[in-house]
Amino acid sequence: MRCKAVLDPWPDNWVIRGYGAISDFGHSMVRPLIGLAGVITVFWPLIASFLKNGSNSPSAYPIAEGLGISIGNTLPFLGFVRKMHPEFYKEAPAWLDAISGAQSVAGIILLFFLGLGLRTRFRLR
Repeated sequence: MRCKAVLDPWPDNWVIRGYGAISDFGHSMVRPLIGLAGVITVFWPLIASFLKNGSNSPSAYPIAEGLGISIGNTLPFLGFVRKMHPEFYKEAPAWLDAISGAQSVAGIILLFFLGLGLRTRFRLR
């Protein structure tokens, strides 16, 4: 895969290069964990600022609730956010829905890469 990423022309190899950068071609466990932490922390302040200023009922603890929503968006299959904060999704603007969707997609992809790294690490050969 490394050779293919170097030898192929640019428009054809961007997916392979991204796969190598994010998960070291399925060998890294640390890179996907850093990616998950990055996805959570990048969007956490945006969600917290909406909870503090933009919502109809401002939150008493916007920073903590913003972190919880950000973690819940990144790990959507756990189902925490929809049950804990249903009013958040009712009054959220379109840009915040787009951020939530992007977090969900990125979280699923990064968890897959984490599982692939764990599988490679503990594989008996």
